[in-house]
Amino acid sequence: MASIHRNEITRKKQRFEEKTSWEHINDPAKDRASHKIRALIATTIVFLISLFYLDHIYTIQITDHNLYVTKADDNRIRVRPIEPIRGKILDRNGKVLAESYDTFDIIAKKENIASSESFISNASKVFKLNQDDKTDLVINLKIKNLKRLP
Repeated sequence: MASIHRNEITRKKQRFEEKTSWEHINDPAKDRASHKIRALIATTIVFLISLFYLDHIYTIQITDHNLYVTKADDNRIRVRPIEPIRGKILDRNGKVLAESYDTFDIIAKKENIASSESFISNASKVFKLNQDDKTDLVINLKIKNLKRLP
């Protein structure tokens, strides 16, 4: 009887060990397959991130090159006008040989001019243009670029 009871306990232990055994966890074939899948996923993620960065570098260095060159020049070059401090230049008799006066350059972009007639009428009010200057403006507006008026 003791032997039957002992056999029963041994059989129950074996059944319990089969159900809760660690052997399926330490299966090397399953571990290798699982490791391969995780390695493939990690490699794919790193590859996609690298592609994103390479695309961004290509965009910055090749596609938008002129934009960044202009920005770099704007950061590097500083235009600071130096105004001369001059007065009138006189000869020994007090006669004025030269004097300083302010000059300005006005730039008009043809793309920003909506109506050539209104532009010419407004320019003639400000700059006191004569008829020859007005005809030169009309001709210059018809060709590709505006040229400097004398």
